[in-house]
Amino acid sequence: MTGTRFPSERGFTLVEMLVALAIFALIAGAALGLLRGAVTSEAALRRHDATAGQVRRMLALWQADLSQAEPRLGFAANGGEGAPLVALVRDGWANPDGAPRPPLQRLDYRWTGQALVRRSASHLDGAAPDTTLVVLPLSTVPRLRLRDAAGQWHDGPWQGEGLPVAAELVLQPAGFAGPLRVVTPVGQP
Repeated sequence: MTGTRFPSERGFTLVEMLVALAIFALIAGAALGLLRGAVTSEAALRRHDATAGQVRRMLALWQADLSQAEPRLGFAANGGEGAPLVALVRDGWANPDGAPRPPLQRLDYRWTGQALVRRSASHLDGAAPDTTLVVLPLSTVPRLRLRDAAGQWHDGPWQGEGLPVAAELVLQPAGFAGPLRVVTPVGQP
């Protein structure tokens, strides 16, 4: 029985091995492409979520500040180049540590050329602001319009007595496809 080969002893031919390796390479390449796409999508979603979170925080702060505005010391808006977009005094400033200060806070929002910035001062007497917070990176200059009690919108500086009824802020957050329009009541918590 010499020279007889059994079917179980037969191995793969070179052609069969090359075909198997080619099929494995195609499957591995497709899996790598799917993984790369998933990683890219996750990174884009994280960036979008971070930007959306900044916008939500900015809107909450903006609406809280304007809704608690007080007519004390006036209300300034659209002051021109280098001046505050909005300057006001707001009520409802939390004082958890019981510091000797009023519940009023003087603050303003400014356009720095790259972002909307909120500056606040712990005293109403005209002292320099002690806190500056970048609330939202922007790609264009924000626009502000104010509505008077008669229902008319005004683009220029606030000329009315007391507080406007509402403020409309139009801004373009960095990374957003279109502008964001926010209408907020002023001085009406």
